[in-house]
Amino acid sequence: MSHEPILKYERLGGYLPTLLKEDAISCLAVHINYICVGTYNGNVILLHLDGTFIQRLHHHSKKVNDLHIDETGQHIASCSDDGTVAIYTLFSSFSTASSQSSSKSSNIGEINIYNYYNAIYCVRFQEKYSFRRERIFACGGLTGQFSINRKGWILDKELTIHEGEGPIQCIQWKHNLVAWANDWGVKVYNVDQEQPITFVERPQLCPPLELSRCQLIWLSDHQLIVAWAHTIKIVSLDLTQSHSEANSGAKSSTDNLQRKFSGAFGSKSVGKVTAVISLNYFIAGISAWNEEFLCVLGYRPPREKQSDALETDYPLPEMHIIGIDGMSISSVRLPLRGHVRLRASDYKMSSLRYTISTSNKRNCQWQFDHSDDTQQEERIASAYEAALGCVTYLCTPKDVILCRVRGIKDRVQWALDRQHFRKAVYVALEDPNALKDFAYSYANVLELYLSALITQEKFQEAADEINRLFNGKEFNALWEKYVYIFAQRNQLSAIAKYVPTLTNERLPNAQYEMILRHFLENDPEKLVQVLRKWPKPKYERVKEENDSESPYFQEREEPLYDAFRWIRELEAVVRQRRILEVDTDAISMETACILEPLAELYSSTGQYDQALRIYLTQGTLCFSKEHVFKLISEHQLWALVDTKVANLVQLDTSLAVKLFVTQLEHFPIVQTAKQLEPQEKILLEYLHQLWMEQSSVYNCERYTQIHDMQVALYVKYAPDSLLTFLRGNFFISLEKVYRLCDTHVPPLWEAMICLLSRMGQERKALELILTQLQDLQQAIQFVQVKNSQKDARLWDYLIELSLSSSEMMQFLLEAAAKHHVDPILLLTKIPVDMELDHLKQTLIEILATYKLQLDLCCHCLKSFQVDRMELMRKQVRVRKRGSHVTTTQQICAICRQVLRAALGSQVSEPARKSTLQTFFCMSISKCGSLEPCNKRSGAFFVINFQCQSEPKSKLQNLIFSLNFISFGTADALTD
Repeated sequence: MSHEPILKYERLGGYLPTLLKEDAISCLAVHINYICVGTYNGNVILLHLDGTFIQRLHHHSKKVNDLHIDETGQHIASCSDDGTVAIYTLFSSFSTASSQSSSKSSNIGEINIYNYYNAIYCVRFQEKYSFRRERIFACGGLTGQFSINRKGWILDKELTIHEGEGPIQCIQWKHNLVAWANDWGVKVYNVDQEQPITFVERPQLCPPLELSRCQLIWLSDHQLIVAWAHTIKIVSLDLTQSHSEANSGAKSSTDNLQRKFSGAFGSKSVGKVTAVISLNYFIAGISAWNEEFLCVLGYRPPREKQSDALETDYPLPEMHIIGIDGMSISSVRLPLRGHVRLRASDYKMSSLRYTISTSNKRNCQWQFDHSDDTQQEERIASAYEAALGCVTYLCTPKDVILCRVRGIKDRVQWALDRQHFRKAVYVALEDPNALKDFAYSYANVLELYLSALITQEKFQEAADEINRLFNGKEFNALWEKYVYIFAQRNQLSAIAKYVPTLTNERLPNAQYEMILRHFLENDPEKLVQVLRKWPKPKYERVKEENDSESPYFQEREEPLYDAFRWIRELEAVVRQRRILEVDTDAISMETACILEPLAELYSSTGQYDQALRIYLTQGTLCFSKEHVFKLISEHQLWALVDTKVANLVQLDTSLAVKLFVTQLEHFPIVQTAKQLEPQEKILLEYLHQLWMEQSSVYNCERYTQIHDMQVALYVKYAPDSLLTFLRGNFFISLEKVYRLCDTHVPPLWEAMICLLSRMGQERKALELILTQLQDLQQAIQFVQVKNSQKDARLWDYLIELSLSSSEMMQFLLEAAAKHHVDPILLLTKIPVDMELDHLKQTLIEILATYKLQLDLCCHCLKSFQVDRMELMRKQVRVRKRGSHVTTTQQICAICRQVLRAALGSQVSEPARKSTLQTFFCMSISKCGSLEPCNKRSGAFFVINFQCQSEPKSKLQNLIFSLNFISFGTADALTD
């Protein structure tokens, strides 16, 4: 299976046919706004991107070998066989708005001609040429001299960097790095540091310049692609090493540089060839899309060289897309004009990259084919995304080809030509508006795809695609068309679940009626699913004055179908089926399939009682059991089902029991249990769930009879669950339950032990544990629980029961070692003549355990004592703190009198030496207003104020005498 090509190729027209009649193209350069073409007659012609003529520049007398345009498009460089280099300066209005043709005087500004007297093969501007104060371009040609020209404000400086190794074939700049190729290889030079960077040798058995040129491309700031003959080398540069070498020594002079280059160029190389790709064709041109994919123009030499060789013996040039690892992704042969007379060096490639918006990138996602080579498809998809925003111009002396990414129209046409309808649809889906001027509209492409699926009888896949692709009101006509198509093929079941039902996308009512009719006649079981999926018809219930029985429904919104007509029709079908049935008491499966849609129609029209009646009569034949219980809860139909407990259980036992337990206000316990008495297992399940989930309501004296019934059911059907019920219920008859457990075969010993314990017969319960269960561990636990409660004599009884068996005594001793049994009591009861195994070791373990317990207790007491003393000291420090009393007026907290108002000269001496009491709550009172008992509470401070100043002066110095009362002691602190 052939993969979809990535690029499309268009022959450039416009002025080119006229030009090619009298001249031939030698080179080409591309800018975002225009194209620049060089000819064999020395002309430089400016063209629009579509090939229309702008202007002709004639400043060379011989063939133009190379052209270059800077980033802004305001400067053009050209070189020729006549030894001249021309630098053209364009006006900014031309370079930014090239769509407007203008005269020569308005387009071209300054023109500088540089004469080197020998053929110049290549010329290149340094990057950001227009923005630099010192503008630099490099050139080289036949003599092998590589020159750099620096154009300043006043003078031009020209420096020959290298010479003597053959003609210069190619030049490429990257920031301050420049790379060029000659007969020996490729060299890289740092212009700012005036330092050589690296050298890459020319491949062996490489043809001369006249047959194949070297191609240079900077892949990134530190990666250079060298494409020469049939080899591609990827060179990585370590620029940090280059900078360190430059800083370690001073700059050399021009003569020293030339000697260094003429010797071992790059002897201290900082470049490394990281990958070598060998191809089976010569490289005539190369373009890098990104760091992963390359576009290569391949040239294959003719098979024969006889003078009478046929044109078919000259292979067509090939455009290859390869990965950086050398893996081929796609290739195509290009029928270029005059290719039989061309060599690899006669082809020229010039690429241009432009920015593409994120939305356009999303609209250009690659759609995978259903092929086995998934890995190749993924590589093609990645290459397609890399090629977005890249345009390549390929020129020969008599032809110019535009290579660019295939658009939506191209890809759709390619898919339709090969009947890949699915891919055509999904490609068109990326941007349906792109097909407006196309031979096939988006709707036409959809119909071709769906028609192919229907022809292949893939009806379900076609229905799925219709649902996925027909989105919006504009597809209503197609929806209507394909519903009829599916109806003609008797395949409405495949598309029915996708039919649009929204108000603004609805189809004619006849189509919905047709779908319902199809399911009624062919698949009644799915009719109810369709009815539930479609929106319910909204009606308003209005009773007429003269008719109180049958309601009249007034329509609110136009429904998809006539519900009442369908109710009448289904009722007639049910009556007819019931007449034909032999067993009138039971409902057949066929009738049940009709009853359920009828019940759904009743529900949709608000007749919930009729719908519920049908569901309850169906019983186990009901297919929508969860829907029934949901209907009851949503529409509060409790009054209709409180006496239909048995019918609900017949529908679904688990759902019914859950409903009874959670809705006790609608299903009283006594009435529900009475209705479930004939079905004892279901009654037990109901009572068990009631006990587990509603214990707070159910566990009361009111339901004692039901509790006794539940116990009997546990004994009969679920003995394992009885014990849990007995431990939590306090309203059952213990003697009656005990007799039930005793008469059961086999007896329920666990339940009997629990009952005996609750009746106070612990000794008998303990005896049953030892004799019937023979579980001494459980007996020990039982005794421990009872011993902690009330009866310490059970230990004696347990030991007495165990004295008859040495194994039991041995187990009790081991339990004593684990501190489960009182060891002193046990040891005093052991008979002298009883033989016990490992008695010594057991006693050692008992003593070790008690010693460990004693040590733990002692250390814990010491820790507690240290903590207690530390907390006591902290409390004493806190309570000994002084209380701050301000000099402002304050009120006594007891008698509400001013405490400090009498500090003037009129105050008597006793009053001046009064005592105040400050509480922890920061309230202050006089001593006289407190009871003597309060002084022992430790809840206040006693502060004595003595004034030492003159009678008329304010209080300035206070002497505090603080008495702290705590735990019955008083400590004096004087500040």
